[in-house]
Amino acid sequence: MQNAQSNKSIVQCLNELQQDGYNINFSVKNKELCDIDTDNKFPVEDLVITHEMRFEGMSNPSDNSILYAIKSKTDDKVKGTILNSYGHDANVDIDEVMQKIETKKIEHL
Repeated sequence: MQNAQSNKSIVQCLNELQQDGYNINFSVKNKELCDIDTDNKFPVEDLVITHEMRFEGMSNPSDNSILYAIKSKTDDKVKGTILNSYGHDANVDIDEVMQKIETKKIEHL
């Protein structure tokens, strides 16, 4: 899959974000954003979306993903990513949580 803006792959974008300190793998459990590895929960009001990248599948038009980079407003060590499909296959719980998080200036890799 390629980034719609820059033709970078999801892996390339994730690697760049990890080099910038976005090392937490976020997930959504019970409509809350949490760290997959530690189960720590993060209140959405303390977070901001800094990057949003959309990827489109080369062979399947329904193979669409969106990568969010998220960081804490108060703790520079809390930075991570979450991946979701968009369109018909989107995870509704992730969409609902992402809509609650403030969006800062969106930067594209």
